[in-house]
Amino acid sequence: MNRILIKTAYLLILILGLPFSLYAKRFQPVIFFVETDSASYAELSHSTSFADFSAESYDFIYCYRTSDVDFVPDAPEGYRTKRVNSLSELEKSFSEQSVLWTVRTDDFDEFLRRVKEAGVYDNAMIILTTVGNEPLSPYEYSWHAPLMIKLPKFRKSTLPAGSTIDEPVMLYDLNATLVHLVERGNKPESENKSVDMMSQRSESLLPLIRRRAKAWRQYVFFDGEGFKAVTDGRFKYIVDESGNEYFYNLLVDSAESENIMPEKKTILLKTMREALQSR
Repeated sequence: MNRILIKTAYLLILILGLPFSLYAKRFQPVIFFVETDSASYAELSHSTSFADFSAESYDFIYCYRTSDVDFVPDAPEGYRTKRVNSLSELEKSFSEQSVLWTVRTDDFDEFLRRVKEAGVYDNAMIILTTVGNEPLSPYEYSWHAPLMIKLPKFRKSTLPAGSTIDEPVMLYDLNATLVHLVERGNKPESENKSVDMMSQRSESLLPLIRRRAKAWRQYVFFDGEGFKAVTDGRFKYIVDESGNEYFYNLLVDSAESENIMPEKKTILLKTMREALQSR
């Protein structure tokens, strides 16, 4: 009799647990972090054509690099990071669960084709960025890079496909973004999910992408060899180790060819200088 009761209880657990496991699997995204150093993509960091890329349901962000070393976002809790060196390796591994795949490829279109054929595209978060091939500097050509993000279907963006986000964003924000993503909505998306990273906070991009962020950071800072800088994405203030100051209006001078420091002493300049000095 006891044996029958045990078997019946076990069967009920299996039956009742199946819908939950299917539900949980639905909200367990496949995560791909894709880097490319293809010239056709690297050039996009200087071109508005990046927002016209022929991929569906992507949000376009111009982010700031955070170090000279190759960046890979931290795997969120319960995930492990796995590097694949060729696209053929992906096809053999899609059955693995809770993996942050890091991929280096110059053929992003072929990568997308393989992901779609494997049937994991809808439930995938795909992050594409370019690889920095030069020493990091506070100037846009080096510090500023394109970032393309596709959310999984259950976290669908409320922005029109191909939208560009202009707020000051860091690559390190991907750490908090992935933490927020796999929490399956346990924390309201109207609140930014933050993770401490070095001297700047990593902020979840999900509220920003879904237009639910009540506030966003004001500045991104650069602290490198011989230079310090601060930018709000529209203006930039740089000071070198000799005390020389540079102030650029990125809205009209993205190439940073004209230092307007001698001409324009503004409240904005004063605020940015103080923000950099107070770090």
